[in-house]
Amino acid sequence: ALLPAHRAASTDVRAGRVAPATTVPAWTRLVLLFQLAVVYSYAGLAKLNPDWLLAHPLSVWLAPKASYPIVGGLLAQPWLPCVMSYAGLAFDLLVVPGLLWRRTRPWAFGLAAFFHLSNVVVFGLGTFPWFSLLMTACVFFRPDWPRRTPLLRRWLLPRLPAAAGLADGPVLPPPARVRLLVAGLGLYAAVQLLVPLRHFFYPGDVHWTEEGHHFAWHMMLRAKHGSVAFRVVLPDGRTEVVYPDAYLTRRQCQKLAAQPDLLLQFAHFLAAEYARQGRGRVQVYADSWLVMNRRPARALVRPDVDLAAQPR
Repeated sequence: ALLPAHRAASTDVRAGRVAPATTVPAWTRLVLLFQLAVVYSYAGLAKLNPDWLLAHPLSVWLAPKASYPIVGGLLAQPWLPCVMSYAGLAFDLLVVPGLLWRRTRPWAFGLAAFFHLSNVVVFGLGTFPWFSLLMTACVFFRPDWPRRTPLLRRWLLPRLPAAAGLADGPVLPPPARVRLLVAGLGLYAAVQLLVPLRHFFYPGDVHWTEEGHHFAWHMMLRAKHGSVAFRVVLPDGRTEVVYPDAYLTRRQCQKLAAQPDLLLQFAHFLAAEYARQGRGRVQVYADSWLVMNRRPARALVRPDVDLAAQPR
């Protein structure tokens, strides 16, 4: 949102809200290239774990897809999860070097297109594959590729501002602004590189506890399913059992059963709901069972801990 990406064929230019320009500073493209390189590289490094190398997550996800038309027979093959696991690992680790080298760039982009489109077809992923594919094309190829693509060129050229004043070279900003920009980009890069690693400072397996999982680029590394019921102990000692589907959709219940922070949040919600009904301060316990990557089921949270009394 902060990049000057609206200075050429945009409605802001046509409406006169911003001054038109035919170029942008190189850092605005490079920072996006860096961001995508972080996503691909960290996703590949995260796959260097025993569950992925043993193809456990893909074995769980591909099994129910054997009924798919046309490709169902292939998806049911027992060797396919292993092949896809190692192919995904190799793709994530090698696609950025392949895209950076001009000679291998078209082949690397073809693999990226196959990888992301297969995620759409096989796993039904929505926004991420299309966004990643479009961003990969935009930032790894020459910046003027839309102007050289016949279909886009015909639409784009009449809407671009005239290339006036470029013979004199770019206008460099003052040194103080350059130093501020470099400091800001350095801070941004540090956040992108360090925050995804914070899960190493939490105890336990991040794929089980979910602590530090967000913004870590650990994509498709854990298949989790389970169930949970809540025991609400009233002030008079009576116990009521509450099932989450009384309040949540099926999809929400699936998410709830797999994430400890959501179990805690829902316990707080139940305590507030009982207080709102005038039933006093209650204790809330969770009986949860979870299976992760084909391991035996076990409790996600301790059943003897009053979750309503635990801080978020």
